[in-house]
Amino acid sequence: MTSKVVANIGKNAMRSYILLTLLSSLYIILYLLYQYFTTGIEGHYLFNNKALPYFSNSWGLILIPLVTLSMTLWINQQYSPAHKTYPGAVWRALVMAGTGAAIVSLAFFGGYAGLVSMFSLPVMLLLGMLLPTYRPAYLLGYYLVSTIGFGAVIPLIGTAMLGLTGLIGFKLLRPLLLYPFTSQHR
Repeated sequence: MTSKVVANIGKNAMRSYILLTLLSSLYIILYLLYQYFTTGIEGHYLFNNKALPYFSNSWGLILIPLVTLSMTLWINQQYSPAHKTYPGAVWRALVMAGTGAAIVSLAFFGGYAGLVSMFSLPVMLLLGMLLPTYRPAYLLGYYLVSTIGFGAVIPLIGTAMLGLTGLIGFKLLRPLLLYPFTSQHR
């Protein structure tokens, strides 16, 4: 299946696909080198609880390029070969989801971990009703920015939640809420 997807990718879309994967790989290599030479390579406890497993940021060397590669292949399935490059919607989704992840990270590390825990799910569900946050560009933007504060493993949980709540919100709740206003209902 992957060879079919790669064969259908336009030349410029292939550049976007390779560029995003290379940039994410370069990001994690530079980030880990910085950590190694300053504080040592750090890690994170699952759910910020020392009784749960500890994940080193080194996992990012494998996970970040792999997640980026899989998400960009998924993006290419949606938009190529109809588009020569990723349309603006893909880049906007990457930026919007990345901004959301930055806000969550800043709130968490700013001492508002309780509020982040309390409001994350309802906010993700609400955003999922308004935007198709289950699409790969949103998931990739959220994941990549989340890795800055939470390592490479833990953001997979948040990204999976974003995808699932987005799918439920956009494909199930949104149509149910909009049904009374559709012409079929009248």
